[in-house]
Amino acid sequence: MVKVRKVHRDLLDKPVRLARTLTPAQMRREALDAQLRRVINRLAGPGDVFEIGLEEGEKAITVRQRINKVAAAAGVAIAVRKSGDNALLVGLLTPDRRTSRGRRRRSAQPSTPIQADS
Repeated sequence: MVKVRKVHRDLLDKPVRLARTLTPAQMRREALDAQLRRVINRLAGPGDVFEIGLEEGEKAITVRQRINKVAAAAGVAIAVRKSGDNALLVGLLTPDRRTSRGRRRRSAQPSTPIQADS
C-alpha cells in the first residue's frame, strides 16, 4: 500500500531548483579559459606571440584544444605551436604560419568529368 499525505500546493507549482556548485576541475577549467581569453585579446598583430607554459601533469594536446576552443568563440584565427616539452606558442594565423597538413585545397580549375565507355 502507498502512503498518501497532503502537502502545500507550492511544491507542485514551483519546482525547486538547487544551486549547483562547480567542481574543482570545472573551476580550474574556467580559470584557464579566462587566462586564455586575456592572451587572445592581447594579440594585436602578427608580431605578438605569447608562450604558454604547461604545469606538471598537463598535456599539450589538451591545452591546445582549450586554446583553439576559446579562440573560435572569440572569432580569432590563431596558430599554436609546441615549444619544447613544457610550452606552447600562440600567435595570430598568417599565411606563413598556416600548416600544409591535411587535405590539399582544390585547384581553381574545374576537373574534367570522367566519361563512361558506350
